[in-house]
Amino acid sequence: MLVVTQMSNYLLMMQTFFAEGGQRFELTIKVNRILDNISLRFAANKLSLSSGKTCYNIFGNCASNIKLLLNGIEIEKTESVKYLGLLIDDKLKWINHINNVYKTSATA
Repeated sequence: MLVVTQMSNYLLMMQTFFAEGGQRFELTIKVNRILDNISLRFAANKLSLSSGKTCYNIFGNCASNIKLLLNGIEIEKTESVKYLGLLIDDKLKWINHINNVYKTSATA
């Protein structure tokens, strides 16, 4: 499973793609095509996507990186992503979220 997210003041976009193992090339083409379509729709509505605020994460045992482009700029792969207040890492373990909650509660 691949998750692409972008966070900004007015926008939270999360698009999830599922792919079978061993089809990395097809996945790369499909996701880049979808990202191009999203960029075109945003441009048509006078909105913009920030490549600097956009990242992707691959959940599961797939250790390979794929090259995703948004407006011609490569999107960064992250080990964990924050979504709806939860920190989810690529191995679907909760240690990052637990540490973040502990750190936040300790400073409050």
